[in-house]
Amino acid sequence: MDIATPSGFPIIGATEKIEKVFRPVDIKLDDYVGVIMPCMAVRAHPGPPVSSETITIVKKALSDGKLVAASTFSVIILAEAGLLKGKKNAFASDPLKTTETRKITDPRFLDAIYSGPGVVQDGKIITSGSCPFMERRVGLQNRTVELTQTFIKALGPK
Repeated sequence: MDIATPSGFPIIGATEKIEKVFRPVDIKLDDYVGVIMPCMAVRAHPGPPVSSETITIVKKALSDGKLVAASTFSVIILAEAGLLKGKKNAFASDPLKTTETRKITDPRFLDAIYSGPGVVQDGKIITSGSCPFMERRVGLQNRTVELTQTFIKALGPK
């Protein structure tokens, strides 16, 4: 497993620091069985721009028949890439419905099929609508372990 971010800078968390971080341009996708994107808090529409390098990687991974998994706000990256059209997906709440906290809908999800906040697999795409942030913020069950287990199971036997 390797970690890549657009900057390639080390990741410093509350309890850990990850020194070895690649940039997407340094990753040879052929060396991997798939891509897992943790919740990257890219937020709802309109939000900050999604890295074009990340979009290129997920599109290539899917076109190469690899698995792509995304947790919570990283599901937006798949929508931005146009990869959710006609696909079932998980998200914290339906991005095409307004709520008290979300006053506008997210057009990137127009042709996607919202399937709740759990873990959803549709072909080579696996999505989860909740992460540690959403668990703390709104009380949704953290689905990180379930997303990872679904990804591993989808790889099949070696």
